[in-house]
Amino acid sequence: MCFAKRLICFTSHFDQFRSEIRSDIRTLVQLIESQSQELHQFREETRSNFQRIEQVTRRHSTSITAGTISIAGFTKAIERIEGLIHDRDKTIAELQDRVRALEQKPRP
Repeated sequence: MCFAKRLICFTSHFDQFRSEIRSDIRTLVQLIESQSQELHQFREETRSNFQRIEQVTRRHSTSITAGTISIAGFTKAIERIEGLIHDRDKTIAELQDRVRALEQKPRP
C-alpha cells in the first residue's frame, strides 16, 4: 500500500514537472519565433536600404564625392543590429537561467 501511494505521488509530481517543461518549451519557441521574425524584417529593411543606395549611386555616380553619403543611415542600422544582438544575448541568458533552474529543481 505504501508503494502505491509513493507511485501515485511520484506520478503526480512527474506530470506537474512535465507540464512545466512543456510550458517553458512553448515560451522558448515563442521567443525564438519573435527573434526570427524581427531579424528577418531587419534583413529585408537592410536589403531594401542598400538597394536604394545602389540605385542612387548608379544614377548620380558622377556627382557623388567622398563624404556626401549620409552616415546617419548606417549609424542607425548599426545601432539596430547592436540592439538585436543585445536582445538575443538577453534571451539566451534567460533561457540558460531557466534550464539551470529546471536542472536544479528537486525531482520527486
